[in-house]
This record gives sequence, C-alpha cells and structure tokens, in this order.
Amino acid sequence: MGPENLLKEDLKTENAGYVISPVEAEARRSRVDRVLSTLAEETARSTGVDFLKVLVRHLAEAVGFKYALVGEVYGEKKENLKTLALWTDGKESDNIAYALSGTPCGNVAGKTVCAYLKNTWKLFPDDGMLKDLKIESYIGAPIFDSSGSPLGVLAAFHDEPAGDASDLRLMLSTFVIRAGIELKRIKAGDEKKTAEEGLQRIVREKTVELERANEALRHELEALRKYRDESSMLYGAVTESSGDFIFIIGADLRVRFINRTAAAFLGCRRDDMQGRRLDEIFPPSIHGFIMQNLEEVFRTGKPYFREEDFSSRGRSLWLGTRLSPVAGEDGKVTAVLGISREITSRFRK
Repeated sequence: MGPENLLKEDLKTENAGYVISPVEAEARRSRVDRVLSTLAEETARSTGVDFLKVLVRHLAEAVGFKYALVGEVYGEKKENLKTLALWTDGKESDNIAYALSGTPCGNVAGKTVCAYLKNTWKLFPDDGMLKDLKIESYIGAPIFDSSGSPLGVLAAFHDEPAGDASDLRLMLSTFVIRAGIELKRIKAGDEKKTAEEGLQRIVREKTVELERANEALRHELEALRKYRDESSMLYGAVTESSGDFIFIIGADLRVRFINRTAAAFLGCRRDDMQGRRLDEIFPPSIHGFIMQNLEEVFRTGKPYFREEDFSSRGRSLWLGTRLSPVAGEDGKVTAVLGISREITSRFRK
C-alpha cells in the first residue's frame, strides 16, 4: 500500500478523535496549503538527502514537534531502520540506525500509520531513545516502493502529549508522499550506483586477468622468439657446415633455400639462386628428371629416394638424394626438402 492511501488508513491512537467544525476544517486546509507552498519554495533546487533534510525540518515545525525523521528499512527481513535525515530540537542531527523491534517505527514500517498521543515512552519500554528523551507523542507513516515492498518510515515525535490525532494525520499526509518519491529516487540511484560499481569491479578484475594473460603471452612469445632465433642459428650452422647438398623447393618450383655446398657445386652464389625457377638453373637434360621427382612428392605427399649420376661444370659424381614433403597447417604439401649426399666412392670400387 502506497503513501497516497495514507488518508484511508486507520490510526492507532490514544485519546484520539473528535468532531471538527467546518471553520476548523477550512483553517486546517489553509495551514496545509501554506506548509506545502513553503516546502515547495525551499526544496525547489534540492534533491535526494538534501531534500529530505528540509522536509523533516518542515514536518517538525508543521506539527509542532521537536523531532522528525525519515529513514530507510534494511536487513534480510527489513528489520532495521537507518535514518537519511534527522531533525532534533531545532537542528540537523547525525543519522542513526537501530533495530525496529520494540519501537513505534516497528509498528509502522511495512504496515500502517500509527499515532500515540501520550505516554509513548512507557508504551515502548525497550526503546531506549524514547525513554531517554521522555517522548510522549509520536506519529509515523510507512513508505513503500512501487512493488508494494517496505521502503522506509516518515515520523515525528515530541516530549509533550499531543491533543488531536486527526490534525497530525493531515499534516503527515502532506509530507509522506513527497518523502516517498524522494526515497524511491535515492533507492534507485543507490541501486544504479551499486550496479555500476559492480560492473566497474568486474571490468577491473577482467582487466587484471587480461593484463596477466598478456604478460604470460608476452613471455611465451619471447621464449618462442628466442627458441626460433636459436633454432635458426643452429639450423644455419648445420646446413652451412654440412658437406651434403641441402635445398628447399616451393610448390611454384622456385628455390626457397639452398646451402653454400650445393650452390658452390652448381657454380653459383647462394643469394643468386634464391627465388629462381629450376629451369633457370639446370639444363634440360637434368631439369626433366628433377621436375619429375619433385612433382611425384608434391602429388603423393610421400618421401622419395633416388641414386643417380649427376654432372655439373665438368664434374661427374653419384648422388643419393632424399626428397621429403613439407606440409602446411592444412596438411597440403607446400614445399619439398631435398638432401643429396655424394656416394661416388661406392660406385668406383
């Protein structure tokens, strides 16, 4: 039940109720209009807690009480109240929080309007604050959120008895709707802030995780680069110091790599052979069977070995050549690695 239904609520009162004359009723309406007008002027530029501070001051002044508060219920069962604005004997006071059990606000929160016109501190002996202040009179109204769940309490109390519950009720109804609107606004802002803070926390956590992952990846890449460089140096040292002829031919039948031993045998500079087609290097008599062997490896994806007599620059020798396929990530043969070793001595014995 929302605060707009306040006027329909029954009051729990002590010494309440008497017939009001038309003249008195009109006077009360005029007083309410003046209170609303003053409140509107002083809160025109206020929102949130600042608005509530002005509101409780005007509530206390309107009903002639020393104390007024507006608070938000909290806890798993909404069993506690923390004030957002507290007016105490002519001045703002620090906010307080307390358990609702055994207090008049406990009879109000999530329930109904309550008014106690005298002996309030005796009616609630477990409420230490009422006892300390010798609170005689109290009136409070519940505030609900848009779903009807308890949201807070607006209350005023005094150290002297009150004479007319209906007058207090009229004044309280003037303020509770405005208090409810502002409390809902504050609650929505708090929820939005909590959600944003939660999102920011998640972003920070994920950023830290990403930074750690990037750092780990950087170390892995550094290790891979180091390994690649060391492997490249080792590979270069092995291929260049080898007496075998080592070469790599791409699928376009161009030389991708050839070591110095093979280039020297062919009478060429190694750098001059990089990227050249085989038919630009070998005469037709040699080029033909080399192409045939390479094409078979590219076609079948299987290694190939052959022993043959080979001549270059007037020098003749026997070579044992192994051609091995080099596959890409898709499994297709993209190059052929060739290693030729001189075996002439086997044929001259």
